[in-house]
Amino acid sequence: MTKKNNKSDRKHISELTRLTDKEVDYLYQRFVKSSKPKDLRIRKALVNAFITRGGYNHEKKEYNAAISKWTKAIKLDPNCVDAYCNRGNAYYNKKDYAKAIIDHTKEIELNPTDIDMAYLRRGVDYWLKGDLNLALTDFTKALEIKPDNKMAQKCLSKLTGNESESV
Repeated sequence: MTKKNNKSDRKHISELTRLTDKEVDYLYQRFVKSSKPKDLRIRKALVNAFITRGGYNHEKKEYNAAISKWTKAIKLDPNCVDAYCNRGNAYYNKKDYAKAIIDHTKEIELNPTDIDMAYLRRGVDYWLKGDLNLALTDFTKALEIKPDNKMAQKCLSKLTGNESESV
């Protein structure tokens, strides 16, 4: 790599959120083919760029594009909770509940905080997939962790047919 390319890469890394998808993909390809793929600063910047760009796609209901971005983030950082959560939500929106369950399960494994919401998300995936016992287990677990989780209370009430409680 020449000094000019290094300077250009640094500029792009500091401005990743302003780049087009094509430019971010170019940097991603250069990074994974690089002789120094362990540069944590670049890796983190690319992960953040893919998380952000996936969010833009998701907002526009471009679920396949969002999934692609979050998959790249996961390839760069297999422990990125946000990427699993977001990708799981995109699969949910595509009604691919089996894949949503896989990602939300990984989110639960990796997530030290906000885990009640991860159980809630997976519970909804199970419910819509038709696995009512697993949905019940996850809603119950979400409420064990955070008893005032209104969404988990509402889902549990609907699932058990006990909707008389106002939630």
